Amino acid sequence: MNAPFVVTTETLIGYDILRTVAFVSGSHVVPLSPFHNGVKSIATGKTYPMDRLLEIVTHARFQAVTACLREARYQGGNAVVAARFDERPLTPAWLEITCYGTAVVVRPSAEPIGSPGSLHTT
Repeated sequence: MNAPFVVTTETLIGYDILRTVAFVSGSHVVPLSPFHNGVKSIATGKTYPMDRLLEIVTHARFQAVTACLREARYQGGNAVVAARFDERPLTPAWLEITCYGTAVVVRPSAEPIGSPGSLHTT
């Protein structure tokens, strides 16, 4: 399997789960301080729009997913199913974002998608 998967579903359409490996998680910490994130310009005194802060959090989620998949590979898996996110403040200035799920070993199904008996049809 070439592409790694991290999915919120419990199965992967078109793939067979050969075995369950372990519970895995990955975290990333982001600063919430407007000064640390650079959301306040010294020159203008204006703050960046909220979408800039959302970009930072979205990037942190991606980093958490990457760390979760890295842990799955370390444990011997090649995908993560039933993935979820959790966020919690560590301090008033720092936020932890965690991705967690079940590491599994998958392979492409022998039965092609769209064949009789599969969930999807063309």
